Amino acid sequence: MPCQGVGAGRLVVISSWSVYADDQKQAITEESPLKTRFTSYYTASKLVLEHMLSAFAADQQLPTIALRPTVIYGYGPNLGGSVGSAAIEAQVLRAMRGDNVTVPDNIISQTELVYVEDVADAVAAAAGDSPMNELFMAYNVGSAETTTVGQLVETLAEIFPEANVQVGRGLDYSVIPPRQSQPTELTAMLRDLVRIPPRTRSAGFRAFVAELQAAGNENLETLGENK
Repeated sequence: MPCQGVGAGRLVVISSWSVYADDQKQAITEESPLKTRFTSYYTASKLVLEHMLSAFAADQQLPTIALRPTVIYGYGPNLGGSVGSAAIEAQVLRAMRGDNVTVPDNIISQTELVYVEDVADAVAAAAGDSPMNELFMAYNVGSAETTTVGQLVETLAEIFPEANVQVGRGLDYSVIPPRQSQPTELTAMLRDLVRIPPRTRSAGFRAFVAELQAAGNENLETLGENK
């Protein structure tokens, strides 16, 4: 039975920017080269997902959108199992408590961070009546700026001037997000999905801190202590 027969107007799925080939030479658009060799089951599964859903969209005539977010941070993503977001949140919580903050040197590589609410806005827009010129479309969802460990430390030190924030050695078995020296190009996302540019790193982390302060419960404090 066609999906429209049961009331489905379109399908929106979360892929990942990790599907793009490493070492891009210019800003990453939806047409940038994709990976052809894999060392990560996660990345391989995301690209398989896109290929399968492209075929499914054609077979069922169901408009389908795959969103390719960069590394998500903010209050919430780590509850779904995001290792990177949980590690970042732990450092923010320590700074909020006034503790010394030692950011592991491999908590991120040079990567692109995007605030969770910006991703949520893109998901909501994609699930609505955004224009679609093809049955299957993919969109980058990011902040259009890359971040190094040093820049992450600078941002935390800016927000928490009284905290001692520094870089320290990370664990050898840490999961490191994909490395990209080039940022995403968000023209398509801003044209079709959301009109407001995503938060910068500084604005995003300030919003993150405000969310944690608003949550303000013992579970959050314990969560930070255990990471």
